Amino acid sequence: MLGVLLELSALGEPPRAPEGPALSWEVPAECMDDTRARDRLGALLSERGPDSGAGGGGIERVEVRIREVDAGFAVRLRFIGGLGVDERAFVDESCAIAAEAALLVIAVSYDPVATTTALAPSRPAVQRPSPLSPPEVSDPPSPVPAPGPEDPAPAQLAPRPALEPASTLESEPPRQPTRRSRRGRGPRTRGDAGEASSTRVGLGILGGASFGPLDLWQGQLGAELSVFGPLWRASVHGLWHAPRTVRYAPPLEGRYQGFAVGARGCVVPSLPLRATVELPVCLGGEAGLIRGEGVAPTPNPRAATVAHGSLILSPGLRWVALERMALTASLDLLVGLGRAGFTLDEDVAQSLVGVGLRPLIGLELRLP
Repeated sequence: MLGVLLELSALGEPPRAPEGPALSWEVPAECMDDTRARDRLGALLSERGPDSGAGGGGIERVEVRIREVDAGFAVRLRFIGGLGVDERAFVDESCAIAAEAALLVIAVSYDPVATTTALAPSRPAVQRPSPLSPPEVSDPPSPVPAPGPEDPAPAQLAPRPALEPASTLESEPPRQPTRRSRRGRGPRTRGDAGEASSTRVGLGILGGASFGPLDLWQGQLGAELSVFGPLWRASVHGLWHAPRTVRYAPPLEGRYQGFAVGARGCVVPSLPLRATVELPVCLGGEAGLIRGEGVAPTPNPRAATVAHGSLILSPGLRWVALERMALTASLDLLVGLGRAGFTLDEDVAQSLVGVGLRPLIGLELRLP
């Protein structure tokens, strides 16, 4: 009877899980000795249950070899089992870390679930809060007793005066603000001077042709400096009379060139176009010098210089295409103030004119 009980107790005991594969440990002692390696592998596989059975696809034996090489310590693992032989290798700079990594690879290959469970940190027990006590219910407020016949009645409020209907109130519609545009406005007058009272400066280049001060056409090239406001303009200019060679009766030829400087003042209305178009009307004067000389084949050529002066009446047009840029055009009427000329072979070759004409075009830069 006792033998039967012993057999039953043996049958009732659950089977023990295998502790791990057989381990062949060929590692330098300073890295990790054989006893410590087996203890560490057992700790990594300590969470294996009784029904785990053989793990790692039938791994039965693992051979571990660690050798020192130039790059550090070379680890060579050889897994032997029912599925054959599998080899793995890696290198690490530290021998202790290489040995620890080799044991971790063996444990994960043999039973990854148990290894993960063994490495997982333990979680602290969560303290559940104590059940809340039921809220205290306060007594309902006592009802306010109704006033008795002996209580004084509340004071009556005087009625407020009725307001007049909104339809009887007269309201003035809001005024729309008047917006002024810099461009597209009508001709400016003196009453608009406060609208743009700032003074600006203009730098311009000029080019064209002139009949005068000599009685011939000459090319003109020059510059102009202006100071102007919304209704006025004052400027000074300088012009160069380009050289012009004139042939007379053979063998006489003469060349003429010169310069002039002048000043003028203008009134400047404008037109209500999309871009501001200004129509300056100017009055001024200028003076300069003209040099004439005989050129070959003129016999005994000589040179002479003649001074000249003129009054100027100049209507013009300025198109302000951009805020700081304007295209200009003008037609100068020249009224000569003197009579002089040049002679060749004792004959008058060229003389100053009494009335001249000078069309000019230009480009003006406006600051600021």
